[in-house]
Parts: sequence; structure tokens; C-alpha cells
Amino acid sequence: MLITIEAGAGANEDSLVSLYEWLQDDADVRRHAQIKTASANVDPGDMSVAIDIIELIISSGFSAANLALAYATWRDSSNDSSEIIIEKDGARISVRDASPETVASIVETLNDEDEPGD
Repeated sequence: MLITIEAGAGANEDSLVSLYEWLQDDADVRRHAQIKTASANVDPGDMSVAIDIIELIISSGFSAANLALAYATWRDSSNDSSEIIIEKDGARISVRDASPETVASIVETLNDEDEPGD
């Protein structure tokens, strides 16, 4: 299964880079997800890389709650309120905060398409 995370309207690349690094450092997320980025060079002569999308390739032991909590702790620590869009199997959620309602919505969105036993 694949979960993608992208910056929404008005968000800058720094937000996505910060979230990517946060997820890389989260042992619970890393345990059940391979974390990658989809990126493109900004300019052929520029060695810096732009992150367009974070991809999480998840295993059967994945817990949507782990990702939602990692997102919430990142949001709380960064004081970033830019729009982040999380998608799994066509179900998308746009989030800007770390409220309990947002965390619950992330879990619900990511679990909607889960098969029994996942």
C-alpha cells in the first residue's frame, strides 16, 4: 500500500522537508513504512533537490495512528500551519493543525480503505 503526502496551496518546500525528516526519525513509522520522496531538480545546473511528494510504502503491520501521531508531534514542534495533503487509495485529507479532531480524521481517512486484518 502507498500513502502520499504533499504540500498544499501556499505551503513551501521547507514544510515538506521538515515533515519528511521528522518521519524518517520516527521509529514507529519507519518500522512499518519505507519512506521515500518524489523529487525533481529545480534547475539542471542546481545540485539542490526539491521534494514534491513524500511516499510511504506501508507493510501489513502499519498503524494509521502511528502516522497521525507522528504528524501531530511534528506539527506541534514546528509551529507550521501550512496545508498538508495526505492520500491513500484515492482518499485525501487536507490538514493544517494537530488538533485531536485532525488526528482522528487522519486515522479515519487512512483506515477507510484498509482490508480486514490490516
